[in-house]
Amino acid sequence: MKGPIGLILLGAMIAVALVASLWTPQSVQAIDVAARFQPSSWAHPLGTDQLGRDLLSMLAAGAGPSLGVAALAAVIGIVFGVPLGLTAVACPGWVDEAIARAADILFAFPALVLAILIVAILGPGAVNAGLAIGLFNIPVFVRVTRAAARGVWARDFILAARVTGAGRVRISVDHILPNIAAVLIVQAAVQMSLGLIAEAGLSFLGLGAQPPQPSWGRMMADAQTLIATAPRLVLLPGLAMAGTVLAINRAGEELRARWVKGAA
Repeated sequence: MKGPIGLILLGAMIAVALVASLWTPQSVQAIDVAARFQPSSWAHPLGTDQLGRDLLSMLAAGAGPSLGVAALAAVIGIVFGVPLGLTAVACPGWVDEAIARAADILFAFPALVLAILIVAILGPGAVNAGLAIGLFNIPVFVRVTRAAARGVWARDFILAARVTGAGRVRISVDHILPNIAAVLIVQAAVQMSLGLIAEAGLSFLGLGAQPPQPSWGRMMADAQTLIATAPRLVLLPGLAMAGTVLAINRAGEELRARWVKGAA
């Protein structure tokens, strides 16, 4: 399948999240127990949940916290991990060793378990969930950046730049970063996808977005005991999350291909 399908789908999902932050077809806080478990209708295209809330509105409103946490976690990893990885390669010796060993120490602990501990300390909430997940994205980007940059530093044009008197910081920004950007784009898409799943896990445990703010993970957690009687309450947010993960990964590949084509 050709074309920017992933970018279009991801853009549509982001647009839905932005619109839902301002408006939804029906209020996600309006509880109508008499209207619970209603099937699809003109008033409720996807039916209602166990509290009589409109499922379409809940799914749309849940996109914002889920995508927001995943994006925040990826941004934290990029902002801190990429400069550290570039610094490690630009300063071989004890600086490189210190950064590499620090990343290894973080990798030694189960990421989700420590994320649960951090959120439990900071308090439940979407922002704290994003911070906790983002902390473990940092060593990922350190390793990826360090490995990719190490190969570029050995190339002839880097030696030519050093001969002209360019410093390590300038070389890292002007030459190393553009040459490893394609790798970082793909890794960012992967980490954002993993962040989306991790947010769902934290929300499932009650440590993510808090009521009345919906999220896909919380929707699945609230409906876990109803999967036999009302499976759509679990399947719909699960399908939304799975489709978003596929769109993010496809968008990452498309951005990588565009970057490589533009640099060629």
